[in-house]
Amino acid sequence: MLWNLLVNAIQHGNAQQVSVRARKESDQALIEVHNDGPEIPEDVKANLFNPLGRERNVVRNQEGLGLGLFICKEIANAHGGTITATSATGVGTTFTVRLHGRAG
Repeated sequence: MLWNLLVNAIQHGNAQQVSVRARKESDQALIEVHNDGPEIPEDVKANLFNPLGRERNVVRNQEGLGLGLFICKEIANAHGGTITATSATGVGTTFTVRLHGRAG
């Protein structure tokens, strides 16, 4: 999942730098992958985690099957977690994965 998020940030973020941050928050592990690239349009963001969501690839003429973020979502779900994306002009894009910690 982390590999897919990194590759996505590099290929689609058009940013000079990609950062990864991991931390514990309450009973969750948070993993954030951030790039300073352009904002993801709302209509594209709405379909980011759908399988074969190729709208972003057609617009930017980039390679890919449109399955990377869908796979990330499925991995997070399989571990009882979630994945979200935030994106804004001048701020960049951050994908946040939240995974629940184990009791004990």
